[in-house]
Amino acid sequence: MITRTLFFIALILSTVVNASENSQTTSKSADELATVEQLSIQLKELTTKLEAVSKDNTELKNSIILNIEKAQKQFTQINRKNTEIAQYLKEQNVD
Repeated sequence: MITRTLFFIALILSTVVNASENSQTTSKSADELATVEQLSIQLKELTTKLEAVSKDNTELKNSIILNIEKAQKQFTQINRKNTEIAQYLKEQNVD
């Protein structure tokens, strides 16, 4: 969701920059155009990094969920064995 939002912001910014460049190209200096290009490149790099972090977070979340499910199964097995042992000990004390 954040990635999409940033992508749309980048798209809007580049559209605004392009529209602004078209109307003011004759009045902008070469330095200003270079600055806009650098900002555009930086924005693309940041968007790429954000997408990578988002992907890593998703993979980490999925890994954590899988590990929690495995631990939960192990606890269930341990509880089942403890119940069996308790039942066995109870039967041994009754006799």
